Amino acid sequence: MSPSEIRLELLRQHAEIRVIAVEVKDAAAANGYFALNTLRVRTLRLVDKVGRHNREEEELLHGLRAVDAWDSVRADFMNEQHAAEHQHLWGALLDASLAPDVSSFREIFLPAIASLFEHMEREEKVCLSEDVLRDDAVVIDQSTG
Repeated sequence: MSPSEIRLELLRQHAEIRVIAVEVKDAAAANGYFALNTLRVRTLRLVDKVGRHNREEEELLHGLRAVDAWDSVRADFMNEQHAAEHQHLWGALLDASLAPDVSSFREIFLPAIASLFEHMEREEKVCLSEDVLRDDAVVIDQSTG
């Protein structure tokens, strides 16, 4: 895949994650309307989606190293801390799916979703912007002539 194709794919996945997350958030806000089991099923769907996305994102972005002048930006961002943040977010969502009641679910899920949205926004600025993932090479210290 080209860098722009990777960017578009990962942004598409972020959009899908946001839709599922908002569905779960809305369901959790509706007191008594959605059963806890429904919240669990929807949250596990989100957990699965986030897990698959994280693995694919790390693989695709790591594979772009040594391609352009933004390599060091991506390399700095796609380090162990980033992978650990993915694992933490995924774990928090999984914990929410195991909550014993709707109130406990909200206490775990809402902060996890806020962190997830912040994480995706940061990725979109640092790793997935058009200035970073582009098909034309960005060369530093290039001279003409």
